[in-house]
Amino acid sequence: MDEIIRSCYENSLKILTANKVKLIELAQALIARETLDFDELEAIFRGETLPPKPLVMELPKTQPESTVQPKPDGILKPQPAAPR
Repeated sequence: MDEIIRSCYENSLKILTANKVKLIELAQALIARETLDFDELEAIFRGETLPPKPLVMELPKTQPESTVQPKPDGILKPQPAAPR
């Protein structure tokens, strides 16, 4: 049993050592992006550089709530909400 465990450990160590550069790149990409999809993961293991992560745009600040008042002609016209 000890021989099996030792053999598996040595094989794992060889695989990790042989792929150390890719593992470091993977870790850096995960730190920068937090998540990777399958294509990004495959690109890292092919040795490709990932393009910069797109920035998330901020949503515009919300406008105050408004009420909708019908005009005499039946067309709805937004009215600013009353101050709270």
